[in-house]
Amino acid sequence: MIAWLVLLWGMGFGCAGGARHPSQIDDLQVVAMVASFPSITAGSSVDLTLHVASPRANVPIEAMIWSCTPNALLSGDDSTLLSECVEEELVRSGTLDEDDLIPVIRTGEFAPGQIQLSTRIPDGISSVLRDLDGETVSVFIYALVCEQGQCPLIQQVSQEITENNGLSNETRKQLSDPGGLLVGLPSEGVTLTQRALRILNANQPINTNPDFEPRFLDANEQVVTSLEVTEVLELELDDDGTVGLNFLVTDAEGDRPYAYAYTTAGQFIERRVRADIKSGQPNNYDVRHFLVPPAGEGSGQVYVVFDDREGGAAVWWRNFTIVE
Repeated sequence: MIAWLVLLWGMGFGCAGGARHPSQIDDLQVVAMVASFPSITAGSSVDLTLHVASPRANVPIEAMIWSCTPNALLSGDDSTLLSECVEEELVRSGTLDEDDLIPVIRTGEFAPGQIQLSTRIPDGISSVLRDLDGETVSVFIYALVCEQGQCPLIQQVSQEITENNGLSNETRKQLSDPGGLLVGLPSEGVTLTQRALRILNANQPINTNPDFEPRFLDANEQVVTSLEVTEVLELELDDDGTVGLNFLVTDAEGDRPYAYAYTTAGQFIERRVRADIKSGQPNNYDVRHFLVPPAGEGSGQVYVVFDDREGGAAVWWRNFTIVE
């Protein structure tokens, strides 16, 4: 599917079907790629959590991430935004080691929900980009997520890494053109997502992800620590036929967040709302979304993405069913 996430820190590519509400998820989709630290220093390792939704909850999926910073940052030409990566140029010039750029792959029977991957940002790329920019620079991370068997490239990369401890020139060429990867792939069960990771100088403050507290849940339902939530949350309808989801959001840097809502069943009245400043409580904000469930007894997945517009993000999600 082709879906563009209107979040500054991520975007997705795939094939769109008919018209639908922007909060509705009707195919495999990465609703957010959250970094453990949204701004980091060069040479650091970073954990990335892919929040993956799909109406086909029992279909296994596989995922691959890699670094591909647009060559436009070197050339100044926006037309090369999705063509060859800066990283590939730096490998050829000897500035970066090829081993620094080997993709990270997770294959197997992962249910939609959360997939956690880790990668390291090479020292060399940030020094080259900072020479050009002089201030803050960003490295771009791509994630290809597919229903199992839909993306032969993931298996190809996995096999080459296992057998050759590296990638062939042809495979590297494919990965350096992320926009071309979807050509010839199925129109369903495939999604490609991008986000930027900001790399800071040593004296620049590090941004953190916002925190949140779901105020509509009982205390024992609020904290979910496992990456795969197996229990089903029962949501009760209000008198107007909607389900209100309200959150207290805290942002340590005082960035007033936006909240994006998605669901595989029904739709939200608004896909995006901006948090309300909580009177007398600095850095605390109120967020409220309203889910309109499908007719009858609906069930599915629901996601709320909190985005501070500075690279920081957090996600609340659950499997749910509607009760009268």
